[in-house]
Amino acid sequence: MPVRQISPRQGQLSVFLKTKNEQMKAVAGAASITALFGITEPAIYGATLRLKKPMICAVICGAIGGGIMGWGGSYGTAFANQGILTIPVYAEAGTKAFTCYLIGIAIAFFGSAILTYIVGFEDIPNEKPEKKENVIKGIVRSGDADIIIASPVEGRVIPLSQVKDNVFSSNAMGKGIAVVPSLGEVVAPADCTVSVLYPTLHAIGLKLDSGAEVLIHIGMDTVNMKGDGFAKFTEMGSKITKGTKIVTFDIDKIEEAGYDPTVVVIISNTENYTEVVGTENKKTALLEDLITVIR
Repeated sequence: MPVRQISPRQGQLSVFLKTKNEQMKAVAGAASITALFGITEPAIYGATLRLKKPMICAVICGAIGGGIMGWGGSYGTAFANQGILTIPVYAEAGTKAFTCYLIGIAIAFFGSAILTYIVGFEDIPNEKPEKKENVIKGIVRSGDADIIIASPVEGRVIPLSQVKDNVFSSNAMGKGIAVVPSLGEVVAPADCTVSVLYPTLHAIGLKLDSGAEVLIHIGMDTVNMKGDGFAKFTEMGSKITKGTKIVTFDIDKIEEAGYDPTVVVIISNTENYTEVVGTENKKTALLEDLITVIR
């Protein structure tokens, strides 16, 4: 059902209009535009899943729009990534089917945006925790202990700025670090709850017991593999301990499919902390210190 590629992202438009959080506004604005052309992950991970209500509103409107498409018999005549430029693919289904397709898109796109605006959401404040006078290496730190996050993957460490995806390299989704994997395995970097486990298994969201929220994204554009070469060892909502295996992935299969296997590890609630600092080591083993989150 093509509507599913559009609707879960367009609550972003209302997030952009309503949020007072500067970083969230920037992410939501950019993601609303890129989603029109089939680049959807920034919208999902940047705001809708984090804020929850926009995702629920989008799913409701997407279901209604999809139902109208199904009733009208809408279908595409070629494989194409869903976006505004691929709408003509569905024109050959006939006038009724194509009209229902357009109506479904309108409901999914504008309906989710309007419903999100009406329902609202719990915004993320701009304010950072109160800082005490404790300066180390030029960084003003609070009196609370830093959060040390272990590496969930093994391989060669690179800065986010070198990742071949502007959404990650620009820190739009939060600060962190990246690892070019030498072992196709992801483990829990700390005691945590699995808050998000994408059906294609290429993206994992963790809520650490310390309060930090971690996004682990396996590869660039690997969502297109639809789970091929991936296997899971836990479920969304599970409470797991440090070192628990979460997902395995076939590095060779990812590369053979033409995708970059680089694993991105991001602190998705970066705005709650003073700074996020990646390791200076060039390589990392599983569960070695990878990121320091400064409160």
